[in-house]
Amino acid sequence: EGSSFQYAAAELRSDEGFALTVIESAGVACLEHVGSELWSEPDFVLKAVQMHGGALEHASPDMRGEAIFVLEAISRNASALTAAAAELLQDAVFVLGAVERNPASLEYVPEESATETAFVLTAVRCNSSSLRYVRASMLADQSLLAELLQSAGREEVARLPVEFWQDRDRWVVGLRLYECIMERVPEQFWGDKEFVLETARWQPGVLSKVQPSLLQDRDFILAAVQRNSSAIKYASDGLLEDKD
Repeated sequence: EGSSFQYAAAELRSDEGFALTVIESAGVACLEHVGSELWSEPDFVLKAVQMHGGALEHASPDMRGEAIFVLEAISRNASALTAAAAELLQDAVFVLGAVERNPASLEYVPEESATETAFVLTAVRCNSSSLRYVRASMLADQSLLAELLQSAGREEVARLPVEFWQDRDRWVVGLRLYECIMERVPEQFWGDKEFVLETARWQPGVLSKVQPSLLQDRDFILAAVQRNSSAIKYASDGLLEDKD
């Protein structure tokens, strides 16, 4: 048990081989009881963070300032980035490397980087999966959201969790760019005339998702056709036969 490690003799808790064996079997619970001198030993720190990314927070300041240890740690646990030395977190090249290594790291980068448009765009270009970790405040900007979705690409956008698509505006921007997400749009939106008309401008296929009664609504179909002429093929037979 990791908690019992604290009762081991000091020389055992400072023995690299013994400590690593305990870390491997007991996990993070024992980390705080490892002999403090080991946390300044590069070989030990590297092996420890390779087992558990959270071990980085126990490493000495010098070790937390070395990119090799931080990158190894975040490969296992993205939140380990918060334990990195301040000078590393201020290095945009390093932070982008961290995101490239583990896209979830974007959630833990300093606020000034996470809210900088150029940085966020570069991060998503480095690792498209980091899109799902972009701050909500950044995604509220529809122009930026569109650019991020384009940078991430079709395959990544199709894999985005449903939690990403939190509101109407994100769906509108997403559908403008990618028809592939149409099947994932919540049912409630297909009853929203304005939503359907807005997205039909780019994806007339959305009309295949609405209630049949809407396809018999002359004013609705006319509005859709005004936005995209291809929408006419979704009109009901009755409307198509209406010479007026």
